[in-house]
Amino acid sequence: MIKKDKKYYAYQVHGNSGSISRIMRANGFSIINSTSEYLKKNTEIKVNIFNNNIPDILIYGQYSPLIEDMPYNIRLKSIFIESGYNDIIRSMENNEADLYILNYKNNPENKNYDIIKIGTPYGFVYSKRNYDTAAILYKGSGLYDYSYDKLNTKNIIYLDNPNIIADYVKNKRCDVGITYKNYAEYYNLNFDFIDNIYLFYINKNSIYYNELKAFINDNL
Repeated sequence: MIKKDKKYYAYQVHGNSGSISRIMRANGFSIINSTSEYLKKNTEIKVNIFNNNIPDILIYGQYSPLIEDMPYNIRLKSIFIESGYNDIIRSMENNEADLYILNYKNNPENKNYDIIKIGTPYGFVYSKRNYDTAAILYKGSGLYDYSYDKLNTKNIIYLDNPNIIADYVKNKRCDVGITYKNYAEYYNLNFDFIDNIYLFYINKNSIYYNELKAFINDNL
């Protein structure tokens, strides 16, 4: 949930069904009628919030390890919502977020945003090359589109966090995974580079524009 222009907006936290880690990424929950297949956008719902510190900086898109390095003053006031390409584009057209993060090859131009590219290496982390089990992120997450057709096995574990993928490999819960290079280095794992691309779209109309741009420029 986020507060914007004196109104409150709720966003779904994506992930695998029954995932406990999604609760850690949320700041509230809503109970929806079990007969409802979906909710239309702008439907009013009741949200039970975990605390009264509702963020007013919305970061939307694909997960980047850079989020973990955000200054405390930004992190305290922000929330990150991970989503797939089509939802990102629709949200961007509606000028909803303060910052969008995309890692797709086909990224849009938009005059309402400053676009900054920061290369973030990702690839295979592994304990052995001839693998039986592999870990990737869930469908719709940042690396899913670059993962599912590169793993030559039917034994695939879908996880919610790129850090957890490296942890699974380190603790031999799977043989290989696709995640970011910095996690491979943290867990002292073998790493085979695939690619790197990340575009950060800073909303020119955001009251936090200067803070967000300074943070991103500091990480170039």
